[in-house]
Amino acid sequence: MKWSELLRPSVSTSMSFNRKDRAGPTPTAFHQQLENVRVAMLHALAAMEPASHRLLTNTRDAIQKAVEVQTLWYLRCDLLCLLSDFRGEPLARRELDTITEMFRGMVSESQLPQLRRQAQDTLVEDRSIEP
Repeated sequence: MKWSELLRPSVSTSMSFNRKDRAGPTPTAFHQQLENVRVAMLHALAAMEPASHRLLTNTRDAIQKAVEVQTLWYLRCDLLCLLSDFRGEPLARRELDTITEMFRGMVSESQLPQLRRQAQDTLVEDRSIEP
């Protein structure tokens, strides 16, 4: 027996364990989580006035029609702009941070930590500046 024949089962076995560990939510749970994100985004838009604002209407329609998680992920930018315009940036960022956390397990983990690092870097820079 060749050493490659002995190695092959152990490699495939270890890879199958990794796939099981990385498995995301079931399709039903994923769909429910997607709907929860959609509802949270629409709820954030609900209290804004005037309801006839063009970007508001377009964003609301896009959120309602989105079928992929990545579409909702990228609509967060429009949501942040609208929230900032109507409620101010500090409140908009807090609300968007809550919505962003709802994407955990739905988008690549590499997308989420980058946002955290940028926020932490900004905090460090703000603290280091003295008047």
